[in-house]
Amino acid sequence: MQDTVAGQRLQTTRPQHLRILRIRKNARISGRGASVHSADNASPVSSITHMQITFKLYAMLNEYLPADKRRGNEMPLEVPEGATIQQVLEPFQMPPKLVHLVLVNGRYIAPADRATMPLQPGDVLAIWPPVAGG
Repeated sequence: MQDTVAGQRLQTTRPQHLRILRIRKNARISGRGASVHSADNASPVSSITHMQITFKLYAMLNEYLPADKRRGNEMPLEVPEGATIQQVLEPFQMPPKLVHLVLVNGRYIAPADRATMPLQPGDVLAIWPPVAGG
């Protein structure tokens, strides 16, 4: 199964209701709609200024990272300057109920703040799913 984001064909491995996008390494998210661009297939130069952050996904969420980044559970990501957490997460299409614990540089970000808090260059955005156990 294939999907298209920002004109790129991306591999998906699950049915529509369980879709996981395989986003290429060195991806860049641009614009308010948070479309994904790969650095090796970059779009024409635009007036949007970008910054780099580190994006980390833990536990089962690492399946949403490109295959070559899963072992280390993180990847560098180029995003528009001032992008919010929600804008960064949108192209990865993670179910909201799986985005449980969100930290930026080790500081907890409440769900109400994720759509409005702008990220800064060099930030580390880390996401954990709900965890249960005993």
